[in-house]
Amino acid sequence: MPMNGETTWQDVRFALRMLRKDLRFRAVAVVTLALGIGANTAIFSLINGLLLRALPVPNPHKLRVINWTGQRVQLSHFTGQSKKAPGGAQAYGSFPYPAYCEFRDQVAGFSDVFGFFSLPDRTLVTRRGAGALEGLMVSGNFFRGCGARAFLGRTIFPEDDRPEAPPVAVITYRLWDRHFGLDPHVIGQSITLNQSAFTVVGVLPRRYVGPLIGDLAGFYVPMAAQPQLSPNYPLGSPEHWWVQIMGRLAPDGKEAQVQARLEVLFRQALGAAPQRISLSVLGESLRTAGWGVALGLPAALALSAVMRSVLYGVRPFDPVTMVAAVGVLLVVAATAAARTV
Repeated sequence: MPMNGETTWQDVRFALRMLRKDLRFRAVAVVTLALGIGANTAIFSLINGLLLRALPVPNPHKLRVINWTGQRVQLSHFTGQSKKAPGGAQAYGSFPYPAYCEFRDQVAGFSDVFGFFSLPDRTLVTRRGAGALEGLMVSGNFFRGCGARAFLGRTIFPEDDRPEAPPVAVITYRLWDRHFGLDPHVIGQSITLNQSAFTVVGVLPRRYVGPLIGDLAGFYVPMAAQPQLSPNYPLGSPEHWWVQIMGRLAPDGKEAQVQARLEVLFRQALGAAPQRISLSVLGESLRTAGWGVALGLPAALALSAVMRSVLYGVRPFDPVTMVAAVGVLLVVAATAAARTV
């Protein structure tokens, strides 16, 4: 849609106002993120991989994996995978649980933000015996966000993911077959995980595929089961990095806005002061504008030279042309910052 002069000026003023906001500051015009845990930077990425597109759930192309990238990062309580990223950095896929809660509650543009954590080698006891089994501890909105439904019974709901809620579990079709003989009355029966009892409330379809590559999980329990099944990773600790996070874009969700909001919340979750966030954003915005001017001046010179050859009375160093070109670049930069909010 074309912009008139009044609309552009309103966008510029809006961008400047956003740089003065306090605790409710919401704008990030850059992708660089200072973590405050050493000499490092971090960048969020919303991965829309081919593997996600193949999941047998509604609209898998709307699913995103949330990662961050850092250099020289030192975390004392980190679990999960990391891999090399461009520029000598490392890409990480784990977050503290409080950071996940901030994302879930405050990020617009996602219809759901859900978390999960792998539970390898948990002791499972059923009527047919005992053994070690892998599972997933998931947020209460995990299945809603994934778009997966139960074959029997129901999935885990947000109401199940509370400390006072009765402990429940959803099992896979494979576990249902192996440990219950496809008993249609499995709903309501009990299984024991690490000496804690859980009531089976649902069975997943045979074609269900989990979010992890090579997923072998046989059971799913709410995050509220953390004290029983994963006591070394407390829910309330901002220093323990263990929750993997995914999101589902809303129908009107814009990825750039989602990413910008995630970065602000992540800084705040790590204890960055709002003033520091504002200064960082302002600095990056000025650097962006500086690059625009540095690239725009040669372009303006070249353009004015071309204009001189085709128009009468225009000189290569015409100050009107130069000022107009630089002004346009600055307006574009300010407008872009406002549009990302």
